[in-house]
Amino acid sequence: MKLTPAQVKNLMRRGLRFLVDPEPEREDKKRVRDFFNDSCAYCGKRLESKDGDIDHLVSAALGGANALANRILSCKPCNAEEKRDRDWIEFLKEKCDSHTTFQERESRIRQWIEMNGGHPRLNPDISALLDKESERTTDEYDAACTRIRKQKRANKSVSLGDKKRESERLTMPQGQESGARAVEYGLQTARKIAERLGGLKIGKTRSNEYEINNRKVVIKCAKLKTDSVGVAYQMLDRIAAILGSFEIENGTYDIYELASDVYRANMKPTRSTGPAAGNVGIVKKTVFIDRGRFLMNLRTD
Repeated sequence: MKLTPAQVKNLMRRGLRFLVDPEPEREDKKRVRDFFNDSCAYCGKRLESKDGDIDHLVSAALGGANALANRILSCKPCNAEEKRDRDWIEFLKEKCDSHTTFQERESRIRQWIEMNGGHPRLNPDISALLDKESERTTDEYDAACTRIRKQKRANKSVSLGDKKRESERLTMPQGQESGARAVEYGLQTARKIAERLGGLKIGKTRSNEYEINNRKVVIKCAKLKTDSVGVAYQMLDRIAAILGSFEIENGTYDIYELASDVYRANMKPTRSTGPAAGNVGIVKKTVFIDRGRFLMNLRTD
């Protein structure tokens, strides 16, 4: 099994989280399936024994716990393609064809929540420590990767010309490129990624906004060694999510989805003194990994 560095760091964060918020055991997951009669708790679709997901009512990206009270049975379309980080009650209303059906399904879910102790909340001190230790350990992992890659390059015989081009490629972050070049890179790379995801272009011609699975998103791209992306404040009001596309060592891109409200809650103002000053919020890659959802790894060439 081949893992990208981003996937490794995501596993590290999950491993730390499991110390205080473990994943339900197999027997517990069977209890979930039995309680919901092997049917999706949202749309009612009947599921085969190996189908469906043990979904979070409140998503992990928004602080939802792994405990049974926050887990229900969901079909894959409801979980992976439609609900995502949305409020479960509002989503449930959309999946019910009558108020009576909604009341029945809502009552069933609430009964499950109460049976398992209600929605659990992590102790704030523990939660803060988890965030701190996750950032520290992943930073150490990044530093170790950098040292190993540096030694690997030192042991590899390359021509002076190739060495110079490689050094420039690895050390020039996106924010230091000329404005025109950076914009063109973002537009072209986002377009290629959108094509792979079946996205439909919306908004202005020179925009990274697309409609994917009936949801408005913006695709923001970051070259290797760039650890953040920026989104204009006014854009966050009209999109559902940000697709952070981060280039990794082999030239492919790790794609993460982050809900716009989660992005807004974690963004910091840009340090730029140019036109972006006061208009753009910056979010680090670590937030996409920790608070968002990994979609896929793809090649754009």
